[in-house]
Amino acid sequence: LESAITGWSQDAKELFIYMVDHGGPGNFKMSKSELLMASELDGWLDAVQNSGTGPERILLFYEACKSGSFIPVLCPPEGRERILLTSAGSSQKALVGSQGTVSFSYFFWGRMILGQSFYDSFTNAKIGIGLVRPDQKPQFDLNGNGISNETADFKEGPKVWLGNPTGSFSAIPEIPYVSVSLTDGKTSALI
Repeated sequence: LESAITGWSQDAKELFIYMVDHGGPGNFKMSKSELLMASELDGWLDAVQNSGTGPERILLFYEACKSGSFIPVLCPPEGRERILLTSAGSSQKALVGSQGTVSFSYFFWGRMILGQSFYDSFTNAKIGIGLVRPDQKPQFDLNGNGISNETADFKEGPKVWLGNPTGSFSAIPEIPYVSVSLTDGKTSALI
């Protein structure tokens, strides 16, 4: 992961990182025997953003229990942009059930596929997971100050897109009104 972040992304304009598995306070389970500490990840992200050729913006999406504990640690260097999204608060469990179809990620990616912004996908996924697990509170830090779900994060959030903005192929059908019942015995009618 370090090599991908500090090496591969050197000439990228934007870097998106998606991490999903088990997590604990300030750590992410990379494998059975390896934990990634939030401070270690922060060092890699700082190094690539301070390199002068690295990505202008980093978006990090972390799905795991206690994933919100990464937000205060992953503040970007001065003048750099880093957007953080976690599926749960710093002391909360995250639900990933039914082979992943009941999870914050599932709700989030479903909205992204429909062409919604990063923020709108977050908002809809937050509502979706809240219906299944009301005690799970997803977190969003847009301004990079290490404090999630502030008014400022949500005010600017709709302007955040992952990659180039896209819309769905066509608009959802809309029925503006319904014709009145026809009982006059005619064989044809305009609906």
